[in-house]
Amino acid sequence: MRNYEDNVSNLRTFCGKCGSPLFISNPNHANVIIVASGTLDDAPEKRPNVEFHCKRRAGWLGEIEGATRFEGVF
Repeated sequence: MRNYEDNVSNLRTFCGKCGSPLFISNPNHANVIIVASGTLDDAPEKRPNVEFHCKRRAGWLGEIEGATRFEGVF
């Protein structure tokens, strides 16, 4: 795994071999970790409770029931 800090203080972690994104964290939101869904082999034990970028949601992708929604990141 490798990390880099983007232009808005997010720490982005990715595979050092193939470059696939793994997760994103931010020290200003220490209790939040964004996990790239493509990295999951099985359904997670805990359901997501927040959705980001909802304004750009694909038409075929439904909302997560009970989740807090943001049009962008925060």
